[in-house]
Amino acid sequence: MTTNYKTSFLLPHDYEIPTFNYPEYVLPPVPYNYKPYTKDILDANIVQPLKTKIIALAQCSTTISFLWKKDFINLFSNNYYNAYYEVEIDLKQIDPTIKSISKFQDTYKTIEISNLGNLQVECGPPEIENFIPNRNVNLSYGNNCNINFGLLSNATLKLNGRTQVDKVNFENTRTLYTDNITNEIKTFKPIVYTNGLTTGFVYQSRYKFGKTDLSLLLQITKLSNSDNDKIKEIELQAYYTNDMKLKIRFSKVVRPDFSSFYLDTSTGIYYGYFGNDKNITIDINNPNILGIRNKSDNPVKITFKPR
Repeated sequence: MTTNYKTSFLLPHDYEIPTFNYPEYVLPPVPYNYKPYTKDILDANIVQPLKTKIIALAQCSTTISFLWKKDFINLFSNNYYNAYYEVEIDLKQIDPTIKSISKFQDTYKTIEISNLGNLQVECGPPEIENFIPNRNVNLSYGNNCNINFGLLSNATLKLNGRTQVDKVNFENTRTLYTDNITNEIKTFKPIVYTNGLTTGFVYQSRYKFGKTDLSLLLQITKLSNSDNDKIKEIELQAYYTNDMKLKIRFSKVVRPDFSSFYLDTSTGIYYGYFGNDKNITIDINNPNILGIRNKSDNPVKITFKPR
């Protein structure tokens, strides 16, 4: 048996003509344009508080006294401390694409702080109620502080000390590199200094307390030729926080002095001991008492500059 096969041929127009979608010419992406970002951090002719909390622990202190020289005993041991003003910048507000410290450092190279040339530090008269809020502390004297003086709150003002106001010698512009800032407080060199004030004036406040005087001072600059130059130091500091904040800090060296020596007027005997039964705390966060002022007509600005 024979089978016949019918063959047929498709005409050319019956074929489906293949089509190809060639991609359009692709340009490289336009680089993201990061812009400088500027923010005021110290308004013109405004004083900001220099914050500090300094504690003299409960103690019985003594000093070496000679017949020709009776030293006051400073319950703060003539140590140096720091008071600071700090400003915060939220780095997430600079650009929505910045979501980490590393991204910020990759994007921005420098931080320029400008108009620093007219800063000054100020400390009001050392009135005890403004410097030592809690005066419910018993003071003592005698051999090994065995005689009770009475409550510090009973001290009465005898002589009010002078206000300290001194210029800070910052260059007008300082530049920090973002890569050099970490999450630990870092001081950036050079450290700058105040000028120092005229010697011969009384900056301590003097208080009458029983048969003796108490002396109070929070020293913020050099007040006599014998003062250590460290008291003139002011530092520019910076650090990052874990929540994407940059902190810029102006930190001023200060030296607290709360001191006395005791003279028994009936016997003429000096007692070389002075103490307190509870902590004495100098606690300040008030621009009218201790602060830093921008004396310029223009604000201090911080500018972030991209790479």
